[in-house]
Amino acid sequence: MISSYINYSILDCVEECLRTTRCRSINYHQGAHFCQTNFENWTNEPDLYIKNSGWIYSDIDNWDREITGACLQSDCAINEKCIPKPFNQFTCILSDCGVPHDEGYSMENVQENDAIGISRRIHVTCTAGYNKEGSELLVCRSDGVWKTNLKCTNNLFNKTACEDEEMKLDCAAGNISIVEAIYGRTEGNVCYSTKIKTTECRSTQSEAIVKSICDAKPDCSITVSNTALGGDPCPGTHKYLNVKFTCL
Repeated sequence: MISSYINYSILDCVEECLRTTRCRSINYHQGAHFCQTNFENWTNEPDLYIKNSGWIYSDIDNWDREITGACLQSDCAINEKCIPKPFNQFTCILSDCGVPHDEGYSMENVQENDAIGISRRIHVTCTAGYNKEGSELLVCRSDGVWKTNLKCTNNLFNKTACEDEEMKLDCAAGNISIVEAIYGRTEGNVCYSTKIKTTECRSTQSEAIVKSICDAKPDCSITVSNTALGGDPCPGTHKYLNVKFTCL
């Protein structure tokens, strides 16, 4: 769930979803006038949806986007929503913190009312094999960043560098072994930019390239660019490189 709202009509609920870039579906309770906006839909995540009496489920594709007025032309980022203004203008404001994504995070303890919207909270724990430090409760701050003291640690290192930056990897003891390297964009709140057209973007060549540069070396340096990492997997979207590695 992204967020929930009380005293909303079903049309209010649909419009809220249509104006929120990440939203894919709604749940609406007619008796309570209660609205929930979701970042997934039934088609993608059927196991997450349970049919309950009194609730209406609707997919965003079932509605005409023209009801959003000026926001029909919105170019808001994935974690923003469009607010219409007079004279067919609009502005974009932060809507959520994105799905919590960090080394070792697990969503096994997510509860029914957890959400990723601004000022909402979500329960996250560590996956098996990771050591947990801190609280499992994450709070979405007004700046779109999760507030948490949860740490999930093991011997797997995780580094991210934004497009046009330099990434440096090193091992204090032993040599680098690349586990995974993704160049593209799979999250909206990593290396935040206004130039985000998709969060389903990854290069098919980046991992092999990073391995050729870094594997079996005590340290290495990688230029995060289309040229260095095998081309542009999603033109018009600001990308980043995420690398997971161990020291052997």
